[in-house]
Amino acid sequence: LRADSIGSLVSANGSLLLQFTGDDNYSYAVQTSSNLVDWIYAGTNQPVNGTFTYGTLGVLSARQQFFRSVLLN
Repeated sequence: LRADSIGSLVSANGSLLLQFTGDDNYSYAVQTSSNLVDWIYAGTNQPVNGTFTYGTLGVLSARQQFFRSVLLN
């Protein structure tokens, strides 16, 4: 049994970062969508000490977007 990855916004040096939780032994894909139906692959990450960050909100927020992490096999 494992907990699903949880995404949150964190502040670092005046910027907002997307941070996800995860198990250090697995890789996760980050996906983005503008409509919650069509998801686009945005990158692969592996947590270190249970978390990984993806981009900054300032760069990513040019248009409304949704993000999710997906466990890779």
